[in-house]
Amino acid sequence: MNATPSSAPQLLVTGGLGLDTLVMPDGQERREIGGSGWFASLAAAFFLKPHLLGVVGGDFPAEERERLEQLGVDTAGMAVIARENTFAWKCRYHQDPDKRKTLELLPNVEESFRPALSEVERHCPFLLLANMRPDCQRRVLDQMEGEPFVALDTIDFWIRERRDDLLAMIARTSLMLLNDEEATALTGRDDPVQAGRALLELGPRFAVVKLGSRGSLGFTVGADWHVPAQLVDKPVDPTGAGDSFAGALMANLALSGKTDAATLRAAMEAGARIAAITVQDFSARALIAALQKR
Repeated sequence: MNATPSSAPQLLVTGGLGLDTLVMPDGQERREIGGSGWFASLAAAFFLKPHLLGVVGGDFPAEERERLEQLGVDTAGMAVIARENTFAWKCRYHQDPDKRKTLELLPNVEESFRPALSEVERHCPFLLLANMRPDCQRRVLDQMEGEPFVALDTIDFWIRERRDDLLAMIARTSLMLLNDEEATALTGRDDPVQAGRALLELGPRFAVVKLGSRGSLGFTVGADWHVPAQLVDKPVDPTGAGDSFAGALMANLALSGKTDAATLRAAMEAGARIAAITVQDFSARALIAALQKR
């Protein structure tokens, strides 16, 4: 994490920007700023200046966009549709912090979002399609020029509700990222190693299965490996850890300019370090505090 962020436009991050409701094991509800794009872009900002593409409604706090800019995220591609509400997600966490259940997902403004990429964004060599509606992810990918390295992440909700759309997107990506429960839901394989290998059969060159506090598994044809998680004495909130992992991973690939298995493994290790920061406070507060100290 001693890397000096680069101003070169190497990484485009698109994903949800939302308002989260977290139901904790003690029954407490917390309302926080969240979304996959939020966490992934903040994590990437430890290493370079990511371009963030996303949409919020009129209820999204304007000061949070300003904060992203101050922390090194290019938000020129962040649209505001004032007459609509921001994407909202509600989930329940269990005593096991690696387990969660989506209780409610309201796409809201994402349903009318029609992303339009700038010339710079279309030519980014690395693209992270963090979790959001699969049709929004497709609209972004359709506008990319050249042959970018494309990583795709999603959640259980879209696997259930938009499976065909999601499978079509996976076939066009370079790297698929899922947690172990999502990998099982998509492939039908209970064992995460078997699920990871089955993901490769859907088309991507690489697959990563996130195991929460147990680390992550990487896969490519003929090889697989395990990257341990970083130890955290008292994790507070696992929300966004997987998105932070993905953002840091893709930022490290973009910095290296390489897409081989050894570089991916090193990038996963960087992702584990940033994810360990994320879980030390609610929402992205620990990430923001660490970025402010640089």
